[in-house]
Amino acid sequence: MLFKNPLYDPPIIAVDLDGTIIHNEYPDLGEPIEGAREALNTLKAYGYKIAIWTCRTNEEDVREHLMKHDIPFDAINDNSAITNEDMEKYGFDDSRKIGADLYIEDKGLTFNGDWDEVLQKFKESWYNDGQKHNIS
Repeated sequence: MLFKNPLYDPPIIAVDLDGTIIHNEYPDLGEPIEGAREALNTLKAYGYKIAIWTCRTNEEDVREHLMKHDIPFDAINDNSAITNEDMEKYGFDDSRKIGADLYIEDKGLTFNGDWDEVLQKFKESWYNDGQKHNIS
């Protein structure tokens, strides 16, 4: 395992679907992004559970699409990857947010306890129509 202190046993990685596992062709389901299947299979081989995290509500279509492309997953948009023991241990009742030790997605910024750093990353990376926003 790569996590030093995972919250869950086994550790759970929540992975965004569109733009991370498959090409974003919403409302259609895009083809897998090169390397996604192999990377997720590697994480599964390391013993991690994979929870698919998406805004899509057609979960059965997502399930079929992932299975068609041999992309591994343990859950889609729910916390079924969390063991009953961990649910009880943490007093965790199912919620809208996927419980995970790590989130992989294409539209996030990492927070390391420093909001000034987050704002700096935001200023450096946020574009609209090819122009940077003027944020001071």
